[in-house]
Amino acid sequence: MKNSMKKILLTVIFLTVISFGINGQTNVSGGIYSNTVWTLANSPYIVTDTVVVFPGVTLTIQPGVTVKFENDKRIEIRNAKLIAIGTATDSITFTSNAAIPTPGIWSSIFLNDCPNPIKISYCNFKYGLMGVSGSGDTLIIKNSNFNYNSWQSINYGQLIKLDSCNFKNSFTGIANVSGYLNMNNCDFKDNIYGVDSWDGNIIMNTCRFKNNTTAVNGDNATFINMDNCVISNNQTGVHMSNNMGQLKIINSIVDSNSVYGLNIIESYHDTVINCKIKRNEIGIFCGAWVFITMNIIEENNYGIKVGHPQFNIFCNKICNDTTYDLYYETNVNANISNNYWCTSDSAIISSHIYDGYDNISIGLLTFLPIDTINCYLITEIPINKSMEFSFTIFPNPASDHLTLKFAQNTSKAEIKIYNLLGELRSTSRKSSTESTIDISDLSSGVYIIEVTTEKNIMRQKFIKQ
Repeated sequence: MKNSMKKILLTVIFLTVISFGINGQTNVSGGIYSNTVWTLANSPYIVTDTVVVFPGVTLTIQPGVTVKFENDKRIEIRNAKLIAIGTATDSITFTSNAAIPTPGIWSSIFLNDCPNPIKISYCNFKYGLMGVSGSGDTLIIKNSNFNYNSWQSINYGQLIKLDSCNFKNSFTGIANVSGYLNMNNCDFKDNIYGVDSWDGNIIMNTCRFKNNTTAVNGDNATFINMDNCVISNNQTGVHMSNNMGQLKIINSIVDSNSVYGLNIIESYHDTVINCKIKRNEIGIFCGAWVFITMNIIEENNYGIKVGHPQFNIFCNKICNDTTYDLYYETNVNANISNNYWCTSDSAIISSHIYDGYDNISIGLLTFLPIDTINCYLITEIPINKSMEFSFTIFPNPASDHLTLKFAQNTSKAEIKIYNLLGELRSTSRKSSTESTIDISDLSSGVYIIEVTTEKNIMRQKFIKQ
């Protein structure tokens, strides 16, 4: 009874404080213990001290409202709910109350173990230490802008869904820590890091990265899928630096990055398919196992640099790079056959490849036979669908039979096997979470196995002995 009276008294005090509009503004601070609406009529709201929305309570912010924060202050949604849904003509703005604001001058919208999805639309976040941070259920943000935030515009530990958002002039656009990030049609410009992930899974569709120091950074066990993205005019496009992670980039443009287009230092079975990689200092650096096919790699200073003895580079157009089309840095002999080098003259091709003939401590590269049919243009293998599920194959290499094990229950899936020229060699259907395929009729060599469901597609390479 005593606690209830205390909460009622605090609520009355809080509501009394916010009810006084001074020159068209409303000062707010303290706890919110019952459902509350911040109205356009009482805007702007000045957060003079930390505001906490208590468990089970909903704070609704109407379209057109501006919320201004005194230095270092924040709003905490504590096991509660926030509704901040503006419109295309009346957005909601979270910003500083300082006369001359600087990045990081106020704290954040802190989501503390929120049990329900938080939906934010048509909102602007400016000058925060972190625009939105915390953890809880799904965070859904659409049609919103994050500008001049000093540390991270978004730092959220669970599922984040973004659609048509802009991240500019911040240290980090999105920090993903052990969560799942799915974003579509987002722009990252003039940040130190566009996306910085230390663990978790990221799916990016039709996103653009420009003028960032590092557009996408993947560390630890980060799995990144990029489809139909444009990565241009950054210092480094994509940086992968841990062998537990994985990069899959398809149908994308990697252009005019001043240091690296794709810098794959250390990760696991990365895939680069059907991309245009042009005008970078280094188009692709391969410091890990990388599967590179059906790309156009040209007009870079270095097309590809290889610093790892295991890779698979075939059916690419690699030419017109200033210093070398391919620069090899390990002491193991390797094969880079079946690529198109814009010429059939082996002497000219060799002069654009750096290997043991240029440095006796380096291994030799075999580039014959040359691709004479432009297999990088073959389109029989569709690769324009998002890859959102996974499977494992074993044994690999295999002799007579190949077993596929699926990470989730998928009732209907088509399994196709292609050779390296994109020719379909076999088709079957998945009947359970584990399927075995007879490959005894296949010739020895490298193949691509593709699994397609109604909405998703995934591929892996295997070797037939």
